Amino acid sequence: MLKFLLDEHTECYAKKLLELHHEVEYVKQLRKQDEKFRNDLNVALHAKATGMIIITKDGEAGQACEDNEISCIWINDERIFEEMILPRLDELKSRNSKM
Repeated sequence: MLKFLLDEHTECYAKKLLELHHEVEYVKQLRKQDEKFRNDLNVALHAKATGMIIITKDGEAGQACEDNEISCIWINDERIFEEMILPRLDELKSRNSKM
C-alpha cells in the first residue's frame, strides 16, 4: 500500500487509488488544518516526512518536488503530449498510410 497526497486538481484520482487499497490524503485538508501548508514547499516537505507521494498538476508544486527529491507524480502538459498524444499520432499516421 502506498500513501498519496492529492492536490486540488488531482482529487479526481482518489476513488481509483482507494479502490487499489492505497491511502489518500488531500492538500486542501492540510491547508484547512494549518496555514503553513499554503506554501507548496511546506506541503512537499510534509509529504516527504510522512512517506507520501504527491500527485499534482501544479507547476510550482511539481518543481518543488523535483528540486528537493520528493516523491511526486507531476502531471504536466509536456508529459501528456509526449506520453499520450505523440504515440497516438504515430498510430493514426500509420493507420492512415495503410488506407
